Order: sequence, then C-alpha cells, then structure tokens
Amino acid sequence: MMLHWFELVLMAVVQGVTEFLPVSSSGHLTVLGHLFGLDADKSLSVSIFLHAGSLLAIIVFYFKLLLGFLKKEQFHLLLMIFCASIPAAVAGVTFKASGGGETLLGSPVVTGMAFLVTGMLLRLTGKPKLLPPEEETVALKEITFRQAVTIGLVQMVALLPGISRSGSTISAALFCGVKREDAAAFSFLLAIPAVAGATCFEVVELLRQTSSGNADVSLPQIIAAVVLSFLVSLGALHLMVNVVKKSRLSAFSWYLFILGAGVLIWQFLLLNGAR
Repeated sequence: MMLHWFELVLMAVVQGVTEFLPVSSSGHLTVLGHLFGLDADKSLSVSIFLHAGSLLAIIVFYFKLLLGFLKKEQFHLLLMIFCASIPAAVAGVTFKASGGGETLLGSPVVTGMAFLVTGMLLRLTGKPKLLPPEEETVALKEITFRQAVTIGLVQMVALLPGISRSGSTISAALFCGVKREDAAAFSFLLAIPAVAGATCFEVVELLRQTSSGNADVSLPQIIAAVVLSFLVSLGALHLMVNVVKKSRLSAFSWYLFILGAGVLIWQFLLLNGAR
C-alpha cells in the first residue's frame, strides 16, 4: 500500500520536530506508522528517509565545526566520534543481518515502555547532585576514550524506538562530565555516522523494492519529505541547543511519561478488544 501524501507530510513534520528534542523521533514515527496501518518494515523504511533530512540539518548547523576536521587539531575529536559510533554500528548491522530486529523495533508496546525509560533518564539530569561539578567537566575537544565509549553504548540502546538518541546520549555525556553545550554538540555530531549508515542500508532496500514494483513511497514523496524534515529539524536543533544550555532537559520527562502511558493503555485496550 502506497503511503498517502498527508501521512508522509505529517510524519516528516513529526520527524523534524522530535529528532533533536529528547522525545525519540523513531518512537513517534513507530506510533504513527501503526495508526496509519503500516507494517514494521514500511514504517522503519520511511523513518530512515525522514532521518536523512535531519542529517542535512546537522551538517548545516555544525558546518564550520565539521570543516575543522580537516585540521590535525581535530583528529582527537574525530577519533572519539568514530569510537563512540562502533557499538551502534555493530548492533545495527546485526539486527539487519538477522532479519529479526524489525518486529522488536516496530513494537508499540516496546516503544511505550521505552518512552517511560527515556522520561526517567531525563528526570535524573535535573538532579544536580548526580552530575559532576562544573569545574570538573571537560570540553568537546577533551572528551576521553572512556567517555566516548560510554556515550556510544548508550546510543546503541537508543536503536529502540522510544529511547531518544539525543536525550540519552546528551544525558550520558552530562553524567560522564562533559560540559552542557559540548554534550549536545557531541551527541549531534555522533548522529551523522549513525543516520548516514542507516540511510545507506535503506537506499539499497528502496532500490530493490522499486525494481520489483513494491516501493512503499514514490521518489517525489521522498524528496518532499526529506526537504520538509530538513527545514523543521533545523529549527528544532536551534531550540534543543538552547534547552541544554539552560538545563531544561528534565522538563520533557512529563511529556514522555504521559505519552508512554498513553501508548501502553492504547495497546492494552486493543489487545483486550481483540479477545
């Protein structure tokens, strides 16, 4: 079943708004996919292309910083991003190769519980006693191998829809002792290889579907969705950086608690209605 334009545009806007806010864009897209009656494969495929628009937003927002990677002074930071990317890359390839990950990753019940987990994690960032003192925090260029790997392992867990990639990795960076603004920068830079790698997998899958006449979305729909996702994502990225600076991550926890509970209640009612 081909995705309707209204559904695709709505998903693109939701992706752009939620990608950089700590509320899990993939979780929202999973829920929307089930509301639209999409199967797990179709929902995940569309989600990846919408993430491509968000990837472009990161590149534009951090363009000057990315240019700095051409200099030797930035080699340490580039190496730390590479090390932090390994856990999610290994897990993603394993899921894709096994073919058994889509059911788990597309489950609304798992997504609902993951929303609650993300909410609890964000609540903890609002507890100053749990965070290292400001004078002991490190800047972006000083992130250590231990800190990078820890953040990378958290990003691996964020493959589950409902576990916010930005929220969990920024929280992990804060707990590890990275300065607030730099924790956000490292998280968003870390998204570049993660989203780019996932997009490459889905491009291959789209070409296969197109050649067999089973494509879920048309090329014009994909282009429109990526552009819209990019524009909305860029605005959300600016907002999120300011939120992290002002220590307001925990405010999003209440939204996630309500959303997670709502998704679980919805699935419970569907399950009981089917009996």
